[in-house]
This record gives sequence, structure tokens and C-alpha cells, in this order.
Amino acid sequence: MAVLQMQRISIYALRKNRKPILEWIQRCGAVEINDVLEEDSVFRRIDMTAQKTQFEKNIAASKQALDVLHQYMPEKKSLFASLEGRKEIPAVQYDAFREKSDSVLHVVHRLNELSKDIADSQGTIQKLQTQIEALNPWVNLDVSMRIQGTKCTASFVGTLPTAYTEPVLEENLALLVPKVPLHVDVISTSQEQTCIFLLCNRRDAPAVEEALRTLGFAKPASPSKTPPAERMQTLQGRIEEQQKTMQEAEEEIKSYAPQRDDLKFMVDYLTMRQEKYEVIGRLMQSRRTFVLTGYIPQRDAGKLAQELEQRFGAAVELENPSEDEDVPVLLKNNKFTEPVEGVLESFSLPGKGEVDPTSVMAVFYYFLFGMMLSDAAYGLLMVIGCGLVLLKFKNMEDGLRKTLRMFFSVGFPLRFGDSCLEVSLEMPWQSSPGPSLETKWRSSHFGLSLSKNRCAC
Repeated sequence: MAVLQMQRISIYALRKNRKPILEWIQRCGAVEINDVLEEDSVFRRIDMTAQKTQFEKNIAASKQALDVLHQYMPEKKSLFASLEGRKEIPAVQYDAFREKSDSVLHVVHRLNELSKDIADSQGTIQKLQTQIEALNPWVNLDVSMRIQGTKCTASFVGTLPTAYTEPVLEENLALLVPKVPLHVDVISTSQEQTCIFLLCNRRDAPAVEEALRTLGFAKPASPSKTPPAERMQTLQGRIEEQQKTMQEAEEEIKSYAPQRDDLKFMVDYLTMRQEKYEVIGRLMQSRRTFVLTGYIPQRDAGKLAQELEQRFGAAVELENPSEDEDVPVLLKNNKFTEPVEGVLESFSLPGKGEVDPTSVMAVFYYFLFGMMLSDAAYGLLMVIGCGLVLLKFKNMEDGLRKTLRMFFSVGFPLRFGDSCLEVSLEMPWQSSPGPSLETKWRSSHFGLSLSKNRCAC
């Protein structure tokens, strides 16, 4: 119905009261703060980058901890959980949360630490399984893969790039090193490789090694000190230890499920504190005082000024903005037209001194929407469905509530538009030959601000 008149507000107060004042303004959600004042020899801005960075890290850690808890202990939600909105809490409960915020933050870090332990264990298990797979072809070797032989013998443990049987391999070696006594064991064979163990006299080792290289012989990349079967048992034991560690970590994560609401509240609590410190960094401050400037709707200005003076002993100045000031826009409409404000905002809000077209737009929007579809069944379903949801869920988010109220309202033109069209289109053509107009119709019917926070958890 109208664009609310805004006033410029200037608050002067003691520096020790800056945080309580900002928190109180933040809860009221009526002031948009700006920083038009310039620094001078007395008033300066304080750098709050370090504090804001720490809050950002803690917020990210809290969100990550919530994700970890949701992953291992999913939250049971009803089908209509998204309509329930956020839970409102009194300011006393918000203030009391400060006392246990450190303990909740400890839970946050512990959950993230447990998640990291699980990820590390999963990575370790994957590496161990890779080592076991590499040892599988050597499971029948009953000596160490690093064996070098004895005083009089030399041994070779490695792979050849093609499939060999013992007779064929012995035959090929006999051609390369004739009259050299050899003992060859094929440990395993596949289309890609043949794993072998070869024993010969130490004096023949250079010639045998050269012959093996001719056949493409290669030593294992990570030979085990113990026999492969024994090494595989050791690795399997380590996998079981890691799995036990993961299970214990998962159980501990699940034990924090009763603190889920505290973790949710922690995200909101830190976000509000981050916003507060961001504004503190924009305030003009001297050694003992500070100055805050911004804009407030004229209807709220007097009450806010009175509260600030009584609660904190602040001095408040209210002024009408000049013609060239770029003031924020706030609309005020009744329950019938308010739901379509989002449609107007999607294009452009009216400027200062301009007319709010929401009322006129709402009438045509509701009517034309119904006339366009003109289906009584759809209209009845929309009215009943949206009406029941609006009655049942009193605490849903404002944006969603406005959307449902809009569809509830357009349901009435849908409900009655169809019958009105049928009457108006049938009457003049009742005696005309050929297809009626009704049949033809049927065939083609087709700034930075401390915004209002509800201390949600």
C-alpha cells in the first residue's frame, strides 16, 4: 500500500556499551547501518579482521561437524519438516548459551577430529589392501622375497612379462645359459606376468641374471622381508585394527546425537557474533565513546530512541534524509497484497517518493492467474491444501508463508473462473449452427545490515 518513510538515526554512547547496544539492535531488526562518517583525529575505525576470520573458521567447523553427525546419525524428520520453520527461543536462553559455547565448540572440534580419523583409517585400509593384492601372486612363496641366496648359491625373485610354464622357462634359459645348473619354481602365472623363484650357483649368477634380463625379468617393487603369506596375515591384522578404530570413532560420533540442537544453535550464535563484529569494525570510536549511523522506519524511530536512552543512556538523533540520499526501501502492505511483494521485488522495488504498485498488481495478478488457468478443481485443491498448511504450521519462514498465502488467494479465481467463463461464452451462441465458442475455447484452453534474527536452532 505504501513505501514506509525512513529516518536517519545517529546513536552516541559509551564504548563499553557498544556490544550490548549492537546485540539489542540486532534483535530488533529495524536498523540498517551505514558508515558514511569519515575518520578524524578523535574517531577512528578498529580493525576486526582477526576476530571475523576466527568466527568464519568456527562457523565452517560447526557446519562440518553437523554434516558429520548427519552422516553417521541421520536426523529423523517428518515429511513436512521444511514447513515447520525455525524454533524461536527467548533472549534469556540465547544469553545463557554463552556459558556453554566453549564446551559445544569442543564437541565441534572433536567431531571433526573423529571424522578425520575415519578418513585416515579408510586411506590406510585402501593402501593395505593394495599391498595385499600385490602379494596375492606370491602367496605360495615360502621364503622372503628379499632372499639373496646362500654362501654358495644365488637366488632371483621376480616377474617375467608373459605367461610361462616351468618346462618352457627352463628350455628358454637352457638356450641362453647352456650347461648352467638351475632350479626354477613358477610361483604363479597369468596372462600378464609369471612370478618365479630361481636358484643357481653363485659363480653363475652374472650370466643367469643377464639371461633373465633378456627375457624381461623384473624384481618386485616392494618385496616383503617375511614370506608373502605371513606378510599378508600381518597386513590383514592391521586392516582389522583400522576397522576397529573406525567403528569406535563412529560410535563416539553417534554418542553426540543428543547435542545436535546445540550444534545447530552454535552456527546461528557464531553467525550473529560475526555480524556484530563486522559492524564493530565499521563504527567510529574514540577512547570512551562510539558513533553509529543508519536508517530506520519512521514508525519505529521514536520507540527505538526511547529504549536506547533508557537502557543504555545513549544519545539519539533522528533526522529526515535529504533528497539525494539513497535510503533503503521497506514496503508496508495488508494481508491481501503482501504475498505478491516477492513478485515486485523480482523486478525492482519502488524508489524513495515513488508509489508502491503492489496493491494494484495484486488484484490483477490474482484475477488474471485464475482466468488463465480457470480450472475449478485446481482452485479447490490449492485453497484447501494451502489453507491447511497455513493453519497447521504457524512458525514457517516468512518467505514461504507469503508464497503459500499467494497461492491460497489465487485459488479463488481458479475456483470460480471456470464457471464464469462457461456462462459468458455459452449464452450468445446457443442457437448458432456449427461448433459453439465453448468448444473452440475448450480446444485451445491451456547494505550491510543487522537483519532481524530469530535466534534459530
